[in-house]
Amino acid sequence: METLSMLCYLVQSAIVLIVLYNVITWLLQSRKITSYKNKAVFITGCDIGFGRLTAIELAKLGFTVFAGCLKEESIRSIEDEKDGLKGQIIGVKCDVTSDEEAKKATDFIKDNLKDKELWAIINNAGIFTSYGPAEWCDAEIYQKSMEVNFFGAVRVTNPLIPLLRESHGRIMVAASVAARCGTIFGSPYSTAKAAVNSWAEAMAFEYSTFSIKVGVLEPGVFTTNIIDREAKRRRVEFAWNRLDNSVKGVYGPRYVEELLSWWHKFIADQSCSDISLVIDSYVHFVTAEHPKFRYQPGFFSKWVWGKVSLLPTNWLLNIFPFVSDPIPIPAYVDKQKSL
Repeated sequence: METLSMLCYLVQSAIVLIVLYNVITWLLQSRKITSYKNKAVFITGCDIGFGRLTAIELAKLGFTVFAGCLKEESIRSIEDEKDGLKGQIIGVKCDVTSDEEAKKATDFIKDNLKDKELWAIINNAGIFTSYGPAEWCDAEIYQKSMEVNFFGAVRVTNPLIPLLRESHGRIMVAASVAARCGTIFGSPYSTAKAAVNSWAEAMAFEYSTFSIKVGVLEPGVFTTNIIDREAKRRRVEFAWNRLDNSVKGVYGPRYVEELLSWWHKFIADQSCSDISLVIDSYVHFVTAEHPKFRYQPGFFSKWVWGKVSLLPTNWLLNIFPFVSDPIPIPAYVDKQKSL
């Protein structure tokens, strides 16, 4: 009985401590910084989508936002967004895959801060590099994914660290839930986002000595142009058309269509249309006195893949066939079964 009583006491104590920890954490993360007007934020990938909407939202709050855009017309368009802004948006030409453009962009920010302090960098620029099975993806495809999703963030962040040291600012990087669970038919994307995740974790420890906060965004699947069906088809067909005939023979002529059909259903089953969840995560990281390290907007990111990623991979391999439609079977496998 004494053992049982002690066990009950320990369980109750653990529950109380967990509840207390979560309440204190929530209270701390609810507190906002006192002033926005003297602060500037640099966001990459502001042509469309999350980056553009976050830039507008932060400018409404009073921040000066340097909006990094790939295209000149995007700069003109976002600078025309003036309604309801307490701050301002300054467009910056920034192709994160170019050393030259990244340097010009960061130099431009340094020269145009005026009386503002650089408070935050949001590395939002990214591309969805899902091309099919890993065997179809050569080093060029992986390199393209890394250039935008990982190296691009490094290019624009490192030159601005001295300014963040002065402001005790913060760095946000856009990873993905795919960084925690390898994406089927999207290994170049998962690989790059895993690199981003590890980079953010390392920076969080290293830059804490300078009182610089680091955060990582791990969204699930959201209904944006990044999961456009035609774009997906073009990527898959691009990879397929570069394969040797011997490899094409392994998969068979129907495999491309079967892959696309499986993929679109897999994505549709977990896609979320409420992109404000992502915008709110970015805004909270910039404005909170005590921001989180990890943001997982979307039900599937936080409550499914975020938790599933903690399970042993062997378990997942055994469980997956029971919770998802079967992955398309290559012609080679069907042929072997019939022998």
